Amino acid sequence: MEDRELQVLVRRAKTNPDKTGTSRRSALKQLVEATHSSSVPTKLFAASNIPEFFQDFPESEEDAINAVYDLCEDQSAQARYRTLASISKLEKKWVKRNADVLVQLLQSDEPNEVGVVRKALVEHLHLDPRVTLGVLCDQIILSNEPADQEELAMRDNLRTLVLTFITGELKKGQLVKYMPSGSDAEDTLIDGLISALPNLADSDVQVILNDILLHLQFLDTPSPRGSKLSKSVLQRARAALSDDHQAAGSRTRPLTKTRPYLGPLSTLFISKSQENPEDLLHFYTPLTAKSVFPSIPTQDQLLVLYHFAETLYACKSNTPNVKRVLGLTPFLFECLSATNLAEDQPQETCILMLRRLLAVNAWFCGRLAVLIGQSGSR
Repeated sequence: MEDRELQVLVRRAKTNPDKTGTSRRSALKQLVEATHSSSVPTKLFAASNIPEFFQDFPESEEDAINAVYDLCEDQSAQARYRTLASISKLEKKWVKRNADVLVQLLQSDEPNEVGVVRKALVEHLHLDPRVTLGVLCDQIILSNEPADQEELAMRDNLRTLVLTFITGELKKGQLVKYMPSGSDAEDTLIDGLISALPNLADSDVQVILNDILLHLQFLDTPSPRGSKLSKSVLQRARAALSDDHQAAGSRTRPLTKTRPYLGPLSTLFISKSQENPEDLLHFYTPLTAKSVFPSIPTQDQLLVLYHFAETLYACKSNTPNVKRVLGLTPFLFECLSATNLAEDQPQETCILMLRRLLAVNAWFCGRLAVLIGQSGSR
C-alpha cells in the first residue's frame, strides 16, 4: 500500500465510531505490515499510529507488539521508543515486557539511542515503578541458567549498564519521585538489590551499597531490611578478608578486598544502628591480635584501628566479650604511638578508645559502690 493510501485509511479509521469494526481492523493490519516497509517515514508513521488501534483487537495485540519490537532493531529510535511508552500507557499489562525490551536496548553502541532508551525507561518508571524496578533488578541478580563465556560477559555488561541507569536517576533525584519511602516500589528495589549481594562481584556490590542503598531512607530507622543488609555486608566483608589472607605474602597482609567494606559496615552498624555493633566487633578483633596486626600495612592498620575503636565505643553494654577486647587496648595504644598523632584519624582513634575505657571504669566503680553499699547494710 502506498504511503498516501495508508494515511487516508488510518485517518478514516480514527474517525470511525465503531471501535472494533472492519475499518479500524484493516487499518491496524496495514500499519503492522507497514513496519516492514523499506521507507523510514512509513515505518515512523506506522509506529506512531499502532497504539491508536491495537487495544481494540486483543487477538491482534501480539502481532502489533512484535511489529513494534522489530522496529527497535531499526534506525528510527525516538519513534519506536515513544510507541513502546504509548502502548504501556494504554495497557499496563505490557509494562513489564516493554521495560524488559528497553533494558536490553541499553546495550546499543549509539549514545543518542541510549539516551532515548533511558527516557523511555523513566516513562515506564512513572507508569508502574514497582514492575519496572523489578525488571531492572532481574538484570542485576545473577542468573542460574547455564551460559558460555560470551553470554556471561554480555550479562555482566548489561548489569553494569542497569546499575549505571539506577544510580544516575537516583543522583538526579528522579528515582525517589517514583518510589516514596515505604512504597511497594522502594521495597521491590531494596529486596532485589539485597538478594543480589551474596553472589555479585565486589565492584558491583560497592556500587549497590555506596551509590544506591546507603542513600535510601529505609536505613534512617532500624528495620528488618536494614538488619538483613547489615548481615549480608558483614558476610561479604568476612569473605573478602579470607581472600586477602589467602593472597597475602609471608610478611604483609594488605586488606585490598576488605578495605572497601569497612566504610559501609561503619554506616550500617554504627551510624544507622541497623545491627548490634558487638557483631562487628567480632569481625575486627582477630585483625587486632598481636599475631596478625603487625603484618598489616600501616595505612590499613590505621583504618582498622579507627573502625575498631568506633565499634568498641558503640558497644554500650559491658559484656564479657567487650571487656575481653578491652584487654587489647594497651597493645593498640602502643601501635598508635608509632603513628603521626598530629593527624586527625589517629587522634580520634585514641579518644574513642580512652572514652570507652573510662566508661568501663565508671561502670566498675558503680558496681563496686553498689556492692559496698550492700555489704554495709548487712
